Amino acid sequence: AICTSAENLREALRLDGNRVWRMKQVNGGLNCLEWLQYEAENEIKITKESLEYLANKNVKMHECEEILQELKSVNRMVNYMKKQRISPNRLVMTWRDYLRMAASEGLNTKDDIVRLPKDLKARHDQLVDTINARRDKERIEKEREKYEKLDKQIMQHLSEAAVYFWEDENYMIVPAGRCEELLQEGRVLHHCVGSSDRYMDNMAEGKKWICFLRKKEKLEKPYYTLEIDMKEDKILQYYSEYNRQPDKQTINGVLTRFKNSVRRKREQANMLMESIA
Repeated sequence: AICTSAENLREALRLDGNRVWRMKQVNGGLNCLEWLQYEAENEIKITKESLEYLANKNVKMHECEEILQELKSVNRMVNYMKKQRISPNRLVMTWRDYLRMAASEGLNTKDDIVRLPKDLKARHDQLVDTINARRDKERIEKEREKYEKLDKQIMQHLSEAAVYFWEDENYMIVPAGRCEELLQEGRVLHHCVGSSDRYMDNMAEGKKWICFLRKKEKLEKPYYTLEIDMKEDKILQYYSEYNRQPDKQTINGVLTRFKNSVRRKREQANMLMESIA
């Protein structure tokens, strides 16, 4: 970006006097310099407000090139970014990813309705879910025989896993029953429970079980996924979206009550067996 062999400031920065003055106005650094050079090379006008935003938020020009190829306007790009609820740098990555997916899906990225969705993150996530749902469906179709066999084996252990059904006033824990449920859970929460067959294999063998923790007010919405060692009734791991643990303190309390319930069920079952014997 800087010509080190130049004899004066304007030549070093590759800018005319007006742009050097504008760079001083916003106390710009290298990032601001690259935007002003982009402006000069493309014979466009970046407003002072846009330039200040790009400089203050450290939005790098080279990271926005794909977006600008579609939008053709730095000022429109900045105005759109200001309306979104995520940080500018994360937004740039999300926007690029969204435009690539939209193009691969055959959507017209020249159309503002497509390239400038009202809620970029929501539209990005929706498109990810659509693509992954199709891939999961194709995966099931391709390996239908394998998953049907696993489902039959899982069904044989469902009565053993029934001990893990639990609910209180606010939460419910439900044991998974089919491979497709794991695929959907992993897709929605963006973790590996559906991408790796080992979870399904463990259920089919009655070794470990996947359970779904839900909020009762939103039973259809995945919240947490649990993996339980069936031999010891031990929770091996529990994660929500992107392998995170939101409301962890509250969820730990929920899981403590769940484990106490499982223990009581085991004790009652043992007492019943002893009385029968």
